[in-house]
Amino acid sequence: MSKTNRDGLCPNCRAENTADRQHNYYINRKEAQKALKPVSMICANCKNEFIPKRLGQDLCPSCQKLKEKEARMQNSEKYRKERQDVIQIKVRKGERDQIKAYAEQIGLSMTALIKESLRLYMETYGSPPIQPTEAPEDRANENDQTP
Repeated sequence: MSKTNRDGLCPNCRAENTADRQHNYYINRKEAQKALKPVSMICANCKNEFIPKRLGQDLCPSCQKLKEKEARMQNSEKYRKERQDVIQIKVRKGERDQIKAYAEQIGLSMTALIKESLRLYMETYGSPPIQPTEAPEDRANENDQTP
């Protein structure tokens, strides 16, 4: 016998034993798959019938996709609110198209063009000193105080 013989069997017997084990596994697996009948469920969202593909699935595939899309949108909105400020500008009708066409000509998006324009303007003319302003609540408290 060789040193690698773990079962105490000769190589031929070991090969037969392995083949029997693999065959039994295959047969048992086939029988188990036949025994598992797909159970249909009712979607918790749209009330349509569907066959779940995993344990604990309570939404049909289309509702699941919508739920995941909504979660992604909420996460991106949360990220935007936490890390970005929004500036809106209003222009005359048709001016937006002109700005967009110009930005495309020079290979920038409209946002990048506006940011770059503001940066160049501030570099050229300097940025004015920012004066701290009082909050409206502070002014109201000063007026309420009586001597």
